[in-house]
Amino acid sequence: MSDASGGQPPPASIPGTVQLMTDEPVQMPAPGRGGRLKDEWAYHVNRRPWIVPAVLLAAGALVILRRRR
Repeated sequence: MSDASGGQPPPASIPGTVQLMTDEPVQMPAPGRGGRLKDEWAYHVNRRPWIVPAVLLAAGALVILRRRR
């Protein structure tokens, strides 16, 4: 079986993925390097998953300390 790309068989596809074909290469920023703020947060949280409970614990401690005054 061949396609229009010179007689080579199409690459095996993985279910749930999409293969994009363009005439020119598309440049994408690396994860965590420039880009949206949401991507920056996701990059850091994925590298340090303990940071979310630490921030929540600190926020809870601040609320308790402010209520005591």
